[in-house]
Amino acid sequence: MKPVKLGIIGWGPRARGLVLNILQTGASHLFEISAVADMHPVKLNQAREQLDLPEASFYSDHHQLIEDPDVEAVLVETGAQVMAPICCDALNAGKHVCADVP
Repeated sequence: MKPVKLGIIGWGPRARGLVLNILQTGASHLFEISAVADMHPVKLNQAREQLDLPEASFYSDHHQLIEDPDVEAVLVETGAQVMAPICCDALNAGKHVCADVP
């Protein structure tokens, strides 16, 4: 099975904990991180440094990530107040969506 090309929207503590833990435990064969988006420049730079993925794209706007043809699915790890509209944007663009906050 080929890995799913994953985009991560939001690089806060929940996203960092989840993604870095998955990468450390070896389950990353299921997905390939192809893009990360965060509106905060400091968090976006943290993602660049912590993930060390030269092939990945990094965006300051989630719309850019959603439009990226290399992204098949998105993990939305934002605040609850903006999560639903972002999920709807991604679904309307034909992306698979994972969000862990109802």
